[in-house]
Amino acid sequence: MVNILIMFALNVKKLLYAIRRGDKMKIQLMKCGHKPNATSNGKPCCVICAGIKSGHDEFGEIIDLANRECKCPMCKKIVPSDKHIAFFEFKPTEKYDEHYDGCRGWD
Repeated sequence: MVNILIMFALNVKKLLYAIRRGDKMKIQLMKCGHKPNATSNGKPCCVICAGIKSGHDEFGEIIDLANRECKCPMCKKIVPSDKHIAFFEFKPTEKYDEHYDGCRGWD
């Protein structure tokens, strides 16, 4: 009976984690692929792509980052894609999304 309760508790914990992770993995990015990281005339925009890429000031679709990974182009470290990662860029046609993990400093 104790083993059954332990297994039940572990499965509930996994389910709750999956539900929380599911919410965490959905994000609405700008059309350029970055998170909004600035404002222009009071509207969210991407300062990384402003003046370089179109879509820096328009929202794209809501995407699901579950089962995706991102790689730092500097040190090549690979981590699960997450909307809270600094300088995250969604790359839907590539194997990895991109992010900068601070490996070369922040200044």
